[in-house]
Parts: sequence; structure tokens; C-alpha cells
Amino acid sequence: MIEHNGVDQLAFAGASAGNQTIGPITVVNSNQSVMHVRAVFGHYGGFGYGAARQCIMANGAGSEQIFVDSQVTATGGEWSFTRTASTTFTITKAAGNYSGSGYWFVTITGNNLISASI
Repeated sequence: MIEHNGVDQLAFAGASAGNQTIGPITVVNSNQSVMHVRAVFGHYGGFGYGAARQCIMANGAGSEQIFVDSQVTATGGEWSFTRTASTTFTITKAAGNYSGSGYWFVTITGNNLISASI
């Protein structure tokens, strides 16, 4: 984790096929955190066979997601961000149906982030 002036950033990256699941990545935050979450998978330099999701998220006693953008394909799958408790949420890419490979990354930027693991 990188922390600068009270802003925390967690990041993960790797290579995968479109028909593989990624995650879950479990993110631990303090109660009442706000963050910007991005998850991207691309194949062959494009998104026609990829998946992406970006949102502004609040997690605490309640949870809210404001989706900035989302790309879902049958070939590349779909990213989901799921609240599991007031201090945790998960990030997962569901498998698509295409075996071609590509690269992915996930970044979480916000306040009061504690850790993340995959």
C-alpha cells in the first residue's frame, strides 16, 4: 500500500485468460471509508474481448456505489464490487467464454484503507 497525505492506494495486476475468474480480492477499510475503485481486463490491446468497471464507493454502516463506467462482454466477463461488511468488500471478475489471454489491473484509491489480499 502507498500512502501520501492521507490518501491510500492499493493495486494488483496480472495476466489471465478471458474465461478465467480473477479474485476475489478482499479489501479491508476503516468504517466510513470513501474510495475510487477501478478494475480492467483487456485482450489484444482492446476491450471487445475485455471487461472493465469503475466506481466511486462509500463503505461503512451503509454502502453506496456510483458507477462511472462499466464494460461487460460475454467473451471477457464482468467485474463486480461486493460489500461483505462495514469494513470489507470484494472485487471479482467473473469468467467470460473466450480463452484468449490478456492483462488486468485493479486499483483502490481512498481514505482509511487498511489492506487487501488476493
